[in-house]
Amino acid sequence: MLSPTFIALIIIAFLQSGISITLNIYIMIMDAKSIRNDTRLNPPHLIHLLRGLVNILLQCSLTVMASLYVICVPVLFIREVYFPFIIITLTMIYCSFWLTAWLCAYYCTTTTNFRYGLCVWLQRISSSSLLLLLLLTAGGTFLIGLLFFWNIKIEAEVTVSENSTLGASFISGTFNFNPLYFLIVTILGCGLPFILILYSIILTIFSLLRHVCNMKLTDSGFTRPKLQAHLNAIRTVTLILIVFVTFCIAEIVLTTATFSSSPNEKLVICWSILMSYPTADSIIDIQASS
Repeated sequence: MLSPTFIALIIIAFLQSGISITLNIYIMIMDAKSIRNDTRLNPPHLIHLLRGLVNILLQCSLTVMASLYVICVPVLFIREVYFPFIIITLTMIYCSFWLTAWLCAYYCTTTTNFRYGLCVWLQRISSSSLLLLLLLTAGGTFLIGLLFFWNIKIEAEVTVSENSTLGASFISGTFNFNPLYFLIVTILGCGLPFILILYSIILTIFSLLRHVCNMKLTDSGFTRPKLQAHLNAIRTVTLILIVFVTFCIAEIVLTTATFSSSPNEKLVICWSILMSYPTADSIIDIQASS
């Protein structure tokens, strides 16, 4: 019989899946319509569309893995099972991180007028080479997930009962990683997107402060719409950063945790946070969209 902790995890998993998939399908439909009706490619619509697709795949993968953890945790340590799930899940996680970073960078470059080297490069690439950038993002995150997988070492504790009819009994299992590769993957998949998101927030805030100072000097009402655009961008990017950091912490904790057949409240909390990420992502996208 399942423990109350495992029952709670299953309920959370399927509730989150229903909400997340519904919201992300809605986002994909709306952005697909916008892309079809626009005369030119609009970067945020395309990024939102891809983020919706990635979030749906990520939600499905996390839900299946959480179900296996509850129903039969030893299955997670079978190569034929964990190989596709680790590759798919990590690729979707890091792809979502990078798409989020590009979206924040786009918000920054469209609401600020700084002429720093990185800002100019982001403005240029978002208008002329966006498809190539997104293609490189998908390929690069897949390689990061593959690099992560090939450095996994499994440690499983199994006991054999004296009663031969019971056979082997699984106690616990851990996925261990080479520290160097783990650091490289974390920097490429989490660290660099985090820096880009934080950079976008800082530049947008500085641009807002400069804009407010100009408004006080000119005392003109014509700049109010731009002020609102700044505030919307800052609110959106800040919410994204909060969700991003929370998810990264939960992902690192879960990646280095020990799984066992008995319920573990820390792992259940981490699973719940991970599975809520696609939902929170979609809610932020909806409130930020016009």
